[in-house]
Amino acid sequence: MSFLLLGLCLTLQSIGQVNFVGEKGLTEEEIQLISDWVDAGSPQGAPALEPPLPNFPSGSQLGTPDMILEMSEDYFIKGNNQDDYRVFMLPTGLTEDKEL
Repeated sequence: MSFLLLGLCLTLQSIGQVNFVGEKGLTEEEIQLISDWVDAGSPQGAPALEPPLPNFPSGSQLGTPDMILEMSEDYFIKGNNQDDYRVFMLPTGLTEDKEL
């Protein structure tokens, strides 16, 4: 952390309560309401007040794709929180340049 950023953080901490323009947060009452709900076992609300489930169309909302390319073998992401940049070469079967 840079000294400037560290100094800013320490300054804000020493001030105490800091409010920012357009700040979004929960009031103490809202925090207590959520805490009480969790302590009560997170009960379900009134099912009659729930919105209906969305209706998802089948297929692509963008229409039929011009071409579908498939990989010869699966590639699994390790999930180790590291960036993994890969370039995959996929055969298209095209014999000439084509805009898709």
